[in-house]
Amino acid sequence: MNHKQDMARTRMTFHPRKFWQKLITGVFFLLMIGALHTANAQFFTVSKPIQGSTLNAGDWAETEWSGATAGSYDIYLQVYEDFWWYTVTTLYENQWLASSGSLYWQVPTGLSESSDYRINIQYNWDWTSSYSGTFAIQNSPPATSIFPSSGNTGIETTSPSRPLHVVGDARATGNIRSGDTVAIDTGRRLLTANGSASIPAFMFSAEDGVGMYRAGSSDLRLVTGGGNRLRLTNSYVQSYVRHLFYDGTATSPGLNFASDTNTGLWRPDSNTIGFSTNGTERLRVTPTGNVGIGLSSVNEQLVVDGDIKTKEMIITQQSSDWPDYVFDPDYMLKDLLELGAYVAENRRLPGMPSAGDIDEQGQNLGDVQRLLLEKIEELTLYMISMKREQVQLLEDYEALFWELKRVKGN
Repeated sequence: MNHKQDMARTRMTFHPRKFWQKLITGVFFLLMIGALHTANAQFFTVSKPIQGSTLNAGDWAETEWSGATAGSYDIYLQVYEDFWWYTVTTLYENQWLASSGSLYWQVPTGLSESSDYRINIQYNWDWTSSYSGTFAIQNSPPATSIFPSSGNTGIETTSPSRPLHVVGDARATGNIRSGDTVAIDTGRRLLTANGSASIPAFMFSAEDGVGMYRAGSSDLRLVTGGGNRLRLTNSYVQSYVRHLFYDGTATSPGLNFASDTNTGLWRPDSNTIGFSTNGTERLRVTPTGNVGIGLSSVNEQLVVDGDIKTKEMIITQQSSDWPDYVFDPDYMLKDLLELGAYVAENRRLPGMPSAGDIDEQGQNLGDVQRLLLEKIEELTLYMISMKREQVQLLEDYEALFWELKRVKGN
């Protein structure tokens, strides 16, 4: 059956001679129907087939629309001939369509390749239609594959460069082998040899020693330059190179935790490490090894901005600084009256820091402990000296008593 006969079978025949007779009646009829169905008129977008595309006869094509009112529609394939659009075939009749979506249909064979075609989607019981862009239909597409009795075979290419050259997707229902070895099994798993550090199982064409290999049971290695860089096992991850992290901030440390990203380790300054929790810096180690807790300006080996609680503290000083020297025979104690005058004037013991010094500089616990012991030892020497004077006074008093008694007795 030729194209004209097919069109005659699937559409109402158009008679040009009667056209003018029916024109006025048709226009009037259309106006009446349009008035009755204005409320139902729905214009929407038909985006496929794409304007200017070419479809191959026998292939499946897609019609896509959007912006429609959900309802029952007829979908037609139409051809443009004799200055009029004719229905070539009805693709779907009384088809329920959502507001947007797509449907597939098979491109008819035997149609004219020199005509323009379009898709007409018409709302049932309504004269209003929406159309796709125009497209062409090709009945005899050029050869895209070649299967010679010898030489290279091409699928979707007529100039194959390998024994089997496929342009596009390839599907295998069984294993894919390289020689006798399965390279891809039916579970779509890629299988390969274990490899080595110098020739990894998975590597790059531009650099053989870069990739991944299996060193042993549950032992996966990443290599660069033919050497191990990272090892992954069932129980641990081992790195053979240093790790580089970005500097970060207190609120977003360079080294943090997946479930707590504002807690971790970061770099506040050159050769400086900061530790933060809850987005706030808590501890800092400076380039000289000084440690600050609760503050960022650190001028001593350990600075704490806050209270310290400890079970035990040991402070060491050089042995020459410890005040054993107070008990040397040559150690000179101040005269108590002289000491009293100094205290009255300075309101502190000699050598002890003033309240102003403590307020400005703080206290060195080691020095203060040493000075306190020095004063205690000096106080001990004063008490020993006073005891000796007391004993001497008692002895002198007793001798004087007996001497007076002797004189009196005579």
